[in-house]
Amino acid sequence: VAEQQVKRDLVLDWVVEHHPDLRATKAEVDGRLEALASRRNMAPADLRASLEKNQRLRELERGLTEEKVFAFLLNQSTVEPA
Repeated sequence: VAEQQVKRDLVLDWVVEHHPDLRATKAEVDGRLEALASRRNMAPADLRASLEKNQRLRELERGLTEEKVFAFLLNQSTVEPA
């Protein structure tokens, strides 16, 4: 499992390095924070503070970046009938 995660992270990093526009933007992070805070009935600023305190804000940003990269890769792939 660890080996697969390392490979996945390396591919993700390589794609983002070559396509920096796939990196999560501040606006996207803010939007996700607002959506999550709304679901939890809390203020976005409070959620941000909690994530920063627990050093989890980077994980949120990384998750958004992963979503963008995988959507990009899926869009670039072609499926041929067997």
